[in-house]
Amino acid sequence: MPKLLKKRISILRKRHKPSRKHMSVLGGIIYGIGCGFGASIFVLIGEGIFRARLGILISLILGTLIILFSSLDYSEFLTSLHTPGGIYNIGKEGIGGTFAFIIGFFLWISNITISVFSANILTQTIIVVFPFLKDYGLYLIIVFITIIGLISFFYRDFSTKILIFLTVILLILFGIFIMIVIFAQPSSQFTNPISNPIDLTKINIFGIIQTFALLLILFKGIILNLAHVNLNLENINKNIPRVSIISVILSSVIYFLIFQTVLLTVGSISEEMLVSTNNLMATVLYQYIGMIGTFLMSIALIISTIITINASLGSATEVFKALVRDGYFSRPLFMKDTKKNKFSVNVLLINIIIAILFILLIFITGYTDEIISFIYFFSIAFINFGAVLLRYKRKSLDRPFKAPLFPYLPILIGIISLFLAFVLSLEAIILGIIIGILGILTYLLLIADRYSKIITLSGIKFLSIFIIGFFIWLIKNYASIISIFPGGDVLFLDILLRILIFFCVFALVSLFFDLFTVREVVNFFTKRFRKDNIVITIGGGKIVEMNKRSKGFTYVIKYFLGLVEIVAALFIYILIFLLFLDIISIEYIDFGVMFLDSIAAKYLFISFLFIFSTTFLLRGLSRVYYNWETIEMNM
Repeated sequence: MPKLLKKRISILRKRHKPSRKHMSVLGGIIYGIGCGFGASIFVLIGEGIFRARLGILISLILGTLIILFSSLDYSEFLTSLHTPGGIYNIGKEGIGGTFAFIIGFFLWISNITISVFSANILTQTIIVVFPFLKDYGLYLIIVFITIIGLISFFYRDFSTKILIFLTVILLILFGIFIMIVIFAQPSSQFTNPISNPIDLTKINIFGIIQTFALLLILFKGIILNLAHVNLNLENINKNIPRVSIISVILSSVIYFLIFQTVLLTVGSISEEMLVSTNNLMATVLYQYIGMIGTFLMSIALIISTIITINASLGSATEVFKALVRDGYFSRPLFMKDTKKNKFSVNVLLINIIIAILFILLIFITGYTDEIISFIYFFSIAFINFGAVLLRYKRKSLDRPFKAPLFPYLPILIGIISLFLAFVLSLEAIILGIIIGILGILTYLLLIADRYSKIITLSGIKFLSIFIIGFFIWLIKNYASIISIFPGGDVLFLDILLRILIFFCVFALVSLFFDLFTVREVVNFFTKRFRKDNIVITIGGGKIVEMNKRSKGFTYVIKYFLGLVEIVAALFIYILIFLLFLDIISIEYIDFGVMFLDSIAAKYLFISFLFIFSTTFLLRGLSRVYYNWETIEMNM
C-alpha cells in the first residue's frame, strides 16, 4: 500500500476516533470505594446495630462475599461487552426484549431514587446546621439534584475527578474517626450516663437479613457505578476485574473498622440514639472531642451524600442513554446525532423530572428504602440470570477474563437477590409492583405493536383486578373509614365500593374478549348452529361470511364493551379525586402482619386505582378506535 494512502487512512482514523481520557487503576479503585460509601452508611450504622446487634458483622461478611463473587461474574462480561450501559448490557444481551427493558428501567429508577434519598439526607444535615432553612427542605433537595445533575451531564470527566477528590477527603475523615475512637478515651465533659445501653447479645436473625440487604445495596453501588467508567480504564481486560475486586475488599475493610470502632462505644449508646440520629458517627465522635467531632462527621456526611448523588445520577444517565440507544425510548427526542452517538439535554431533563417526582413521593409518603429495595434486587436477580443465558447464548463471545464456579455463582446470587426482593417488607413489594406496572405501560405506549399492547393491557388489568379486590377486602374488614360529610363513610363502603366490585367483575368478563374477539365468538356459534352460511377456508382456518345483521351485532358489542370500560375509568378517577382530597379518608388498615397508616393506605390504594383506571381507559379507547377502524374498512 502506498505510504501516502496509509498516512491518509491514519489521519482519518485519528479524526473519527473518539477522544477518551484513560483512568488509572488507582483512580478506578478510589472511585469504586467512594461509590460504596453512600450517605446510607451513616444511617446504616445505627439501624444495623439496632436491628442485628453484633450480627451486623455477620451481615458485613455475607455482603462482602456476595459482592466479591458478583464482581467476578460481572467482570467476565464487562470485559467482553465494550459498550456503554454497564451491567444493563448483560441483561439486554442475555435476556433481551421486554424483560431487558424492565431491567434497564428498574436500574434507571433505582439509581435516581438513591440520588434522591442521598439528597434528602444532605438537606437534613444542612438544616441541622442552618435551622432557618427548615421550611425550604423540599426546594433544597430539588436544587441539589439539579445542580449535581447538570455538572454530571455536561462535565462528566470533571465530575468524576471531583468524586475521586472527595473520596480521598472522606477516607481521611474516616481515618481520623477510627484513630480517635481506638486510641483516645471519651471525655467526661461530653458524655452523659446512659440508663438503657443497648444489649448487643440479643441477635436478631431477621435483623441480620435486613442489614445484609442494606449492605448489599451499598456494596452493589461499587459494581454498578464502576461499570460505567470501566471503559475509561487503561488495559480494560486486565484492570476491570482487578479494580472491582480491590475496591470491594478495601471497602469491606473500612466498613469493618468503622463498625468495630462504633461497637467499642456501645456502653454510651442507647437504643433511642441508634434510631433517632442520621449520623451516629457524629454522636460517637462528639463524646471524644466535642463539637469538633460533630463538625468533622457532618462534613463527612455531606461529602458522602454528594459522592452518592454524583455517582447515582451519572449511572442513571448512562443507563437511560443505553435504553435510548437500544430503541426503548425515542432516539429523535433524546439524541442530537445518532451517527456520532451524541445525546441531547433532554436526557438530563427527563432524569431531573423523574427525580422530582420521586422527591415528592418520598416527601408525601415517607417511603425511601422501600422504593429502592424491590426494584433493585429484582433487576440484579435477572441480570445474574441473564449472565447465565448469555454464556450459553453467545458461546463465540470473546472472554479475556473467566469467572470461577460458573454458572453456580450467578444462579446463587440471582436466587438470593430474588429472595431479598420479596422478603424485606410488603410495602416494598407493593411499591415495586407499581413501578414495574408503570414501566410496562411505558414500554406498551412507546414500543409495542398493536397485538402486544392488547395482551399487555389485559395482563395489567388481570393483575390489577386481584390487587384492587384484595384492597377492597382489607378496607371492608380491617380498615377504619371517615368522611368530612355525614354518612360519607357509609356511602363509600356500601355503594361506591360495590360499584367498584361490579367494574372488577366486568373487567374479568372483558378479559375473555381481549383474548378472543367478538367476531371469533360469533363465528364459532354461527358455524355451530347455522350450517347454511358461506365458509371461506384460508390455510388451516375457516372464516364464516357474516351477514349485515351479525356484523352490526359485533360492532354494537365492541362499542358497548369499550364505552363501559371508559365509564369505569371515569368512575375510578372520581373515586381517586375523593380520596386524594380527603373527602373520604382511610384512617388505617390493620391486617395483623401489616399495618398501614393513613398516608400509606391512601397513596397505595390511589396508586393501584390509578393504574387500574388508566388501563381501563386505554383499553376502552383502543377498543372503540379499532372498532371504528373495522367499520370504515367494512370488515
